[in-house]
Amino acid sequence: MFGAVKSPMPCAPSTPHLALRWQWSRLPELAATELYAALAARQQVFAVEQHCAFQDADGHDLHAWHLLAWDDDRAAPALAGYLRMLDPGRRYSEPSIGRVLTVPPHRGIGLGRALMMHAIARAAGIWPTRQIRIAAQQRLEAFYASLGFRTVSAPYDEDGILHVDMLIDAVARLLPGTLGDAESAVQESFVDGLLDWPHYTRPEVWAGRSVPAVLLGGNHAAIERWRRKQSLGRTWERRPDLLRQRDLSREEQGLLDEYLAEQDATRHGHRMQPLREGEK
Repeated sequence: MFGAVKSPMPCAPSTPHLALRWQWSRLPELAATELYAALAARQQVFAVEQHCAFQDADGHDLHAWHLLAWDDDRAAPALAGYLRMLDPGRRYSEPSIGRVLTVPPHRGIGLGRALMMHAIARAAGIWPTRQIRIAAQQRLEAFYASLGFRTVSAPYDEDGILHVDMLIDAVARLLPGTLGDAESAVQESFVDGLLDWPHYTRPEVWAGRSVPAVLLGGNHAAIERWRRKQSLGRTWERRPDLLRQRDLSREEQGLLDEYLAEQDATRHGHRMQPLREGEK
């Protein structure tokens, strides 16, 4: 179950503007006060705030890594955020992340995204070839999609709340230094809630299809505009649900309208082509 994660959705992983201490522990390693803080936060978010009666102590905590984000800028350390990451073979065959939460005083600063990025990087280090699965509340589907997760199930009810199963592929590529260009991970499908644009390689003409002229002209602003338009259009065609959850800017709406007009013109042109001599 995933809970009150409220964060902006920048393209690149972000760190909250707050001095936090990040603690990864197995259950037996947690001090009594640390365990109490984690369990109290889980009850506050998942039972009290969400008005959901369910068994939080589900027997999986002994087989999980627990991530606690501490705000030490106080007289006594205060828990700001928490999640747990279950070992493969517990709830799912894959490692899975759950119980993601931020406590009320630390919401709206990007902490939910930071928690998830810490967990994804941790999973990449422990299980570099394994996918990660989450059971996400459906209302947060776009948030997790922006981190690279894709939906792999229809919505289902869990404890009275609609959920969807989501997967992210092997994530060793997210570790610093894995990719030659760190921007590559930022430009992939779902990172900012949209599908990726089409990619082309040599030759410039293959099977009767040509690389779009704009990509050969060297005008970087025009290329960036074309990529954004294609990304919006492909998302509209293949994942319109993502656009319904997105507040399009005026520029994005204009690019999408332009894309759709071009597609209509292309289809109309194909229908209106005259027959060549000898065709019936």
